[in-house]
Amino acid sequence: MATSRLSLLIAAFVVTHADAAPPAQIDYGMPAKIAERLQEPRTEEGERSVSFSHDDHPAWATGENVKHSFRVILPKKPRPKMPMLVILHSVGAVELGDRQYPWSPYHKLDEWGYQLIFSQSRGGKAGWWGHNEVSGDPAAYADRHGAEEKRILSTVHWIADKYGIDRDRIYLSGVSMGGSGVLGNGMGRGDVFAAVRAIVPANHQHFDVRTKDPGIPDPPPLIYLYSQNDVWSRGHRQVRQQMIERHIALFSSWGPNGHAYYDPLYHESVIGLPWLSIKRNEAYPVFTETTTDDVYPGGDAKEYDPFGQTNGYFRWKVISDTPSRFEIELRLITAEELTKTHQRLEKDLAGHAVQLNEKIERNPNHGPTAHHLRLIKPYLDLRAKRGEPTPPAESTAHVALRRLQKLTTKAGDTFAWRLVRDEKTVAQGQAQIVDRKPLSVGRLTVTSTPARLTIERR
Repeated sequence: MATSRLSLLIAAFVVTHADAAPPAQIDYGMPAKIAERLQEPRTEEGERSVSFSHDDHPAWATGENVKHSFRVILPKKPRPKMPMLVILHSVGAVELGDRQYPWSPYHKLDEWGYQLIFSQSRGGKAGWWGHNEVSGDPAAYADRHGAEEKRILSTVHWIADKYGIDRDRIYLSGVSMGGSGVLGNGMGRGDVFAAVRAIVPANHQHFDVRTKDPGIPDPPPLIYLYSQNDVWSRGHRQVRQQMIERHIALFSSWGPNGHAYYDPLYHESVIGLPWLSIKRNEAYPVFTETTTDDVYPGGDAKEYDPFGQTNGYFRWKVISDTPSRFEIELRLITAEELTKTHQRLEKDLAGHAVQLNEKIERNPNHGPTAHHLRLIKPYLDLRAKRGEPTPPAESTAHVALRRLQKLTTKAGDTFAWRLVRDEKTVAQGQAQIVDRKPLSVGRLTVTSTPARLTIERR
């Protein structure tokens, strides 16, 4: 009889967590007292910023009486409905987060919009931007947020209200520990973030927990920059495989640059992707099993590409989205676009080399600079040998669609689709929605000549 009761208890626990909906709340409130101070002098780039500090909020306190701070970089000419980039810092970053480094990917955005910088993650069990807490007990957090997750979401919501941010253009990015935070806090919150970018992310288990349930909001497209020989950042094969299995949009690049991060270290097609133009209220394509993907090192691959990309060559534009019909333009990146990005990165790289050498001259024993030079030198040599990449003539991939706005779907719905290029139908077929998976049209061949994919409800 005891065995029977124990079995029932175990069964009840499994069902409860298997059926538990992922956490949906995006605002847990902010402390009543928040100190605010306009920062002077301005940043090195002449930007104005406002620093904020406050105590824990009861809804996301851990009993450690932690003091929190964050900073907002203001645009040069503020106006209503501007976009915002949210930045999660890496270990050891100071108040301005990873913007302190000359190779930071977050410079030159003050004409684009706002930047919200989380310059510290609490320590202890809730640290590492929530990774420690959520990954430490996945079952307990399957249907609820951890303390850091609540703080990030609530702060983003508060700042968006305070500055009148365009809610459809909020983005998330982070390096190292911040990259881990992007995967864990961003990928399950496609209802908050339009797109996210994770750079050499240090841990991926948080991501595993937050993207496992197919009932989460359509995940944001992920720009994923990493290295196959990074001892601090592992698990890339698992992340890549899960993105494919869960039909999540992935645009990635890698190289033998270790834990160094800097845009010129990665493939031009991915760096040139206009990810800060992706909108939360607009559909996007998911490409998988792509013929132009490079081969990632490791696993069973005997031959691989030490410097490569996944889905980097694709570009798209939504034409229309109605209750009965959806149209999207699909194409490959042009040679001109690739050259433009290549030239910009070469210019940035030359300027970065000057900055590093000047820092070494001023302080020959500066460990971080010397470490950075050691990490990137083999990669820079490889980049010089590779030269400027050229776009492929065509690429074939399995194509699915997420974030459809008005063309709603449910299991069993059927659609007719066709792909038209140069006023000729080059492919057509039917699609049916299976379970909670996104609308999939199968394998399509995309070229540099724009083609229009039309989907109609049957």
